[in-house]
Amino acid sequence: MNGTLLLGCEGLSKLVRHSLELTEWLAAAEVSRVNIIPPTEAIARHASKLLAAAGLHGHKYALDAIVAATAPASPAPVTVLTSDPEDLLMLCGPGTRVIKV
Repeated sequence: MNGTLLLGCEGLSKLVRHSLELTEWLAAAEVSRVNIIPPTEAIARHASKLLAAAGLHGHKYALDAIVAATAPASPAPVTVLTSDPEDLLMLCGPGTRVIKV
């Protein structure tokens, strides 16, 4: 598979619950395994800068910022599956496709 599929909180939750919608996404992306990318200090610092640039703060946006900070370091094209596309669209760059699940 070329590219990266990132999961926001709801995407990850649906993966764990074996949601049909997410299963279809994974099948379409031909994903055969889940790679876990731990948030490094560099990703956390980038997430903090993204939050500041967007004028956002607090735990409500922290996980979205971590996902958004992971996107530029991931192989393109990058797609993020999330229940909150508005926040991720503010945080992700134009090269990241954000889809509501």
